[in-house]
Amino acid sequence: MQSFQVLQDTPQYTVSSYGTSLPVLITETLLQADRSAVISVQLDETGWGCFVCGRKLFVWRFKHSQLTRANQCYRLALPASELCHAAKLVCLFPSQGDTQAPSVLAVSPEGVIRFWTNLHNELAFYERGLDLSGQECFSVTHLGGNTCVLATTSNQMILLSVSSQHMQSQVEVHNLKPSQGMLSRMSSLIFGYSKSHTAQIRRVCAGSDTSEGREVYVLHDDVLQKWLISEPGLETVIYEKQLGTVLVHHFQREMGLTTADGLKTWLLDVQPTSSSVLLLAAVTNINLSTPKLHYAIVEMKPESSMVEGQDPVDSIHVTDQSLAYKVSDEVSLLDCHLLLPTPGTSTSFVYGKNLLLGCSLSPDIGPVFQDINITNSRTSNWGAGAVDNECLFFNSSEGLVAVKMNLPELPSMDESIVSQSRPDQSLLEVPRFEMSHSFLQTSLTVATPRKTDGISKDPGNDHLTGLKAAFLCACRSNLTQAENMLEELFPLDGGEDGYTDSPLDQAVKRLSLELINDFPPADPRWAESVPQDSITATGSLILIHQLEDKMKAHERLVSFLKNSGLWERLTNHSNNTKSVA
Repeated sequence: MQSFQVLQDTPQYTVSSYGTSLPVLITETLLQADRSAVISVQLDETGWGCFVCGRKLFVWRFKHSQLTRANQCYRLALPASELCHAAKLVCLFPSQGDTQAPSVLAVSPEGVIRFWTNLHNELAFYERGLDLSGQECFSVTHLGGNTCVLATTSNQMILLSVSSQHMQSQVEVHNLKPSQGMLSRMSSLIFGYSKSHTAQIRRVCAGSDTSEGREVYVLHDDVLQKWLISEPGLETVIYEKQLGTVLVHHFQREMGLTTADGLKTWLLDVQPTSSSVLLLAAVTNINLSTPKLHYAIVEMKPESSMVEGQDPVDSIHVTDQSLAYKVSDEVSLLDCHLLLPTPGTSTSFVYGKNLLLGCSLSPDIGPVFQDINITNSRTSNWGAGAVDNECLFFNSSEGLVAVKMNLPELPSMDESIVSQSRPDQSLLEVPRFEMSHSFLQTSLTVATPRKTDGISKDPGNDHLTGLKAAFLCACRSNLTQAENMLEELFPLDGGEDGYTDSPLDQAVKRLSLELINDFPPADPRWAESVPQDSITATGSLILIHQLEDKMKAHERLVSFLKNSGLWERLTNHSNNTKSVA
């Protein structure tokens, strides 16, 4: 049983200490390290962790079990290097029993491998160097068993197989190359066979272990690959998709922008789930005077269900939170990762050295993004991992902590009706907000036209969709996002106010009619009447507040128009050739 102490307990999340105190060897290293020391941590699902500081590598047991006590700690010396060592270049090979320490393989940034089968003797290790022609090592990913993949910054991938026979350890090396075939052209570009291409590897992630081999996901800039590795010499790229252009179009639509000019996107991480693949992405608009960077979670369909020409993106959720974007800060801003407690969960975490966001993509309550403060002071995250369905983080102040999202319970129908009838708290109040000149895009989740319909050629549809999205943001108290979208859709200096059937007049009229005529999908009595292919953006607005009375929804729309300043700008619209104010 793990001991814990609650550090932060809020309605949105809970932070608690995990396990016992840190081993003395690690505590002493932390006390002696200066501010310039580069520290990184890796937490393995087996309950063992790696702590790297300078050339020191500590492997310790942080999870207590009936057979193994926590806080077992071993100190190892990493190869000499002029570059910074990192925990992501260390791989743990678990022992057959839970009572023994794992074997450890560590690689220096220059490509010197050290392998320990017995952690009790720091000096008893196998060592060999790799000829990387000046490349730097990027990461080491365990594939299960006695194999792992070493990736370099220039996209070379090397399969490492460790063995220990007759009291002698060795590491076999095999360069992974994509098989020839339909994917060879793009793969040759990615893997550096074209000198003009400078794709950078972002992530290597182990997938399922199938009867045909181990699945491995590889992220190179905006290209996602899926490999199948059976054994050295039998590796195949079975799926490959370039996602850059697709993501730009999705971000444009999700942010309610009329143009994609200036949008810059990155893919940062990939995590397979039980039914799909999740990607961590980042986006900014470099054309703005003060660009902001947002993170997003992208859900992709399984490649088995893909057909030629189909949009691979199933859904995309942009975070409410944003960070100031500067080119000089790009490396630190993009050094973020995605962590899932289990492959089938709707909860995930986006984390970086100075960032921790809790994310819930539950279809019942919609996307929720929450800033998480482990302590009240500014601290750093040095590493993370998932163990026994818990997400653990190594914090510079508190050590090892567990973070859990507290998802709100959905009210029953009776509770919903009672809450709506309270005279002292109207769900229809839209908080008043002042329009500012700042232009921040934040998260919105609103139903969009079916992907098979293509892009609408009617500009009026764009204004209507954008107004719906802004209204939805205001209902969710995402006021900054709502004002930014309105500035983009209906600028004050657009020169279209005061005319009959202006874009604003038409959008307000059409949204009002849709709210009035919309099927109430929350009411089971209408279930059979709802068209199968209907677009449920307005339905989502009603569902969010569980409104059964359309008058309340319409009053909320009017309140939104008045508080946003759009009400005063409305003029006339034509109705059967007559002008109506």
